[in-house]
Amino acid sequence: MAGVIDNGNAVDTLFTSGTHIGVDVSFTSGAPVVLDFVLDADDIAAGVLTFDSIIREIAGGELSPLRLSLVGASFSLAGDATALDGSALSLGGAGNAWTLSPTSATNEAYVGDPFDGGGTDWRISTAGLAEGQGITLTVSQVPEPQSMALLLAGLGLSAAVRRARRS
Repeated sequence: MAGVIDNGNAVDTLFTSGTHIGVDVSFTSGAPVVLDFVLDADDIAAGVLTFDSIIREIAGGELSPLRLSLVGASFSLAGDATALDGSALSLGGAGNAWTLSPTSATNEAYVGDPFDGGGTDWRISTAGLAEGQGITLTVSQVPEPQSMALLLAGLGLSAAVRRARRS
């Protein structure tokens, strides 16, 4: 692993080794987590990197839909994605960008098989890539439509107050 930009979130990369990326993310700020990797000869020889993660919302709310995006590589297999209660997350996307949406209220999701319980990890293809090449994996929360509506309403109200003060 070349680096982590946690943006105030808690990130644990202890389970990353060899051709496996195991990352636990606890969102506290809502800002994205950016993970940078530099491929070595073993990554290229394997043809794929496996990926799993435990993702939590610990800022007091429910987990919003998640976005997994890659730069420099793409997912060759979308593995398991479940919520804390065992319900499947709804998956949408392909290649280098996926959205994972909880189908029930939860504050924790499991991407891939972080507990090594016989599930399926996600796979990142290294085909066509070279040793020393970098890839970036970003894990972010997608704001719910109602959250965006509240944000836009708040910005509009703020602008109206500012305009009224100028008059």
